[in-house]
Amino acid sequence: MRKLCLFFILLFVVFSSVVSAWGQTDYEIDAYHGQTILDPNGYFYDSGGNSMNYSNREGYWMIFQASPDKVLSITFETFSVRSNDNLYVYDSGDWSNQNITYSSANSPQIGIPYVVSNPDNALGFYFVSDNRNVRPGWRAKVETIIINKNHFYSYQSGNWDTNTTWTLDPSGTVFVDGGVPGAGDQVTILNGRDVSVTTSNKDITAVEIEKGGSLDLTLTTGHTFGDIAGQGLLRLATTDFPTITSDAFLQAGGGTVEYYFSGNRTLETSVTQYNNLVVNLAFNTNRAAIANNLTISGDLTINRGSFRIDAGDRNTISIDLQNNLLINNNGIFEIADRIGRNTHSLSIKGDFVNNGQALFFGVNTTDYTGTSWVDRCDVTFNNQIKDQSVQMNGLTRFYRIVIDKGVDDTYILNLDASASGNFELLGQNNYNFNSTPGPGNFANNNSLGLLAGTVRIGTNVSIPCLSSASSGTYWIDSDASLWVDGGTVVSSLSSYNLQAVVVYGKIKLSSNGFFTDISSQGVVMRETSILQIDNGVFDANIIRTSSWTNSVHRGTFIMYGGNLVLHGNNTIGDHATFSLPYPDNVFIMSGGNITIENPTSVFGAARGFSLMLNPDLGNSSITGGTVNVIVPTTRDAVINTNMKLWNLNITGSNTRSLVLNSYAGNASPPIPAQPAQDLVVQSNLTVSTTTLNANNQNVTVG
Repeated sequence: MRKLCLFFILLFVVFSSVVSAWGQTDYEIDAYHGQTILDPNGYFYDSGGNSMNYSNREGYWMIFQASPDKVLSITFETFSVRSNDNLYVYDSGDWSNQNITYSSANSPQIGIPYVVSNPDNALGFYFVSDNRNVRPGWRAKVETIIINKNHFYSYQSGNWDTNTTWTLDPSGTVFVDGGVPGAGDQVTILNGRDVSVTTSNKDITAVEIEKGGSLDLTLTTGHTFGDIAGQGLLRLATTDFPTITSDAFLQAGGGTVEYYFSGNRTLETSVTQYNNLVVNLAFNTNRAAIANNLTISGDLTINRGSFRIDAGDRNTISIDLQNNLLINNNGIFEIADRIGRNTHSLSIKGDFVNNGQALFFGVNTTDYTGTSWVDRCDVTFNNQIKDQSVQMNGLTRFYRIVIDKGVDDTYILNLDASASGNFELLGQNNYNFNSTPGPGNFANNNSLGLLAGTVRIGTNVSIPCLSSASSGTYWIDSDASLWVDGGTVVSSLSSYNLQAVVVYGKIKLSSNGFFTDISSQGVVMRETSILQIDNGVFDANIIRTSSWTNSVHRGTFIMYGGNLVLHGNNTIGDHATFSLPYPDNVFIMSGGNITIENPTSVFGAARGFSLMLNPDLGNSSITGGTVNVIVPTTRDAVINTNMKLWNLNITGSNTRSLVLNSYAGNASPPIPAQPAQDLVVQSNLTVSTTTLNANNQNVTVG
């Protein structure tokens, strides 16, 4: 039986050694009696282990020792022994230097690490118990810490020049005094630690600021940091950025740089990239200027003071912002008030929230002709894989907005404002259209530069003029969409003879939005264009297909609600005021009101026509809504349609009539001739103050 017990004891020791090879080990003082354990990592127990009491009449001893490049730390987590039972601790590698006796009357400090600092790098333990009652004993965590005397870790928040700020323990949990970092050393500021520098000219080989940690350089200057890395926060009360040789901290996925100086200063031009940049100046009136191109991989945040583009005379700056722009209540983004008409650029791939001021144009008057000589900044939203949002809770003055979001209209730029005065778009918009290189690649140099994707005009956003060119048009390309969702859009300031809104892509109206087109040529639908009205008011002179003969131009009209008001075609005699004359056109209507106030008044095949609606019936559907045709006093109004209207109201002059008449056709552009057609109204037909001339055609109601 004695041999069997000895076997199990030896087996336990062997098992403990195997566990040690894997990582942590349980060191019970009886199992390791008489041994010196080199570089231990695990838990130190009395003979009862983690769950049992020690025994009577014990007398066990052992030594823990660390290698020369390491330090030993022990932290008691529990301690309970009976009076007259003692744990003697020897602060050395021999038994001549006892200096601590732990007993029921003198327990160790629970949870406080004790770090060995004697020349032997060792700690001895000797436990003695008498023959009376026993207790649970103790549980202590014993660790061997690998140290690098040239690598300092933040032990706690504090001043750089205080030695208790630092430890040589990589975990930062045990204070191992190595002094203060100096020339040639490496520094790591750990999560949750804030270190401030109050003396200049630190010369460090490498600095790492972990996420959740910060290094504040205050007003100091002249630092050399060699390699700088990490995802924490570097704060500067000056513009003197440390000299560095490797900039992982500034690259994508790195940390955050915050400037919080007072006064007006220009950031160092040697720094051309930040991960996150924070401007948090001492006073609202202070300015941080940039005079060089910048790439910001993360966010740009302006908390207080002004972030200003100031490149000097006749120089331009571009900022590539890969994520979000946030301007808080006391922040300003502005352009230096210089005479030179320099056009800077800011591209944003994230969202833009303005709670302060964003002044991308230095004056508060329109510059539709581009004659103003002050600097400005074009803002481009170009994320091609997700929607973006602009929330304007403070004054946001744009010169030009560019929407360039991929290869179609899938992804949206949302423009919303908390008040009507928070959005301004003041830039040049008198550019004429260039038809090359063709649909999908049209240039749009106007102030609302819709190139690709969808721009959503939301609440409190008003665009008073899309195009001011007397012979120009506003183009919506085939890969683009203009969505008026509660906002207001006006096509032009006045009606010039050659103006139009030409749609290759889509216009959508919803949420009580307003779209007003006063151009003489009207809203022109080309190729596979779509005009969709869900809600709101769409006000125009004409809606028609294209007169351009280079391609087949058709288009789709969809109306679910709202109001379409057409004032009359006074420019082009080939088309009715509302003209979808081709079989390939699509017309879908389930609600809303279409009001045609006047027919075409100019000479041509469609003179006198208010409505031409002849799509292939397989393409189209009318299940609701009302068409209102007003007969003027100057001439009859003519309609020609193969569609079964839902409701039709005819009002106007009592000396003129609404006539069901034929269309003779047109050669160029080719528009097919149509005979006079029967009128079918599915629900209600109302004729008031005028007459309906069926012209020998059938009229069916219900």
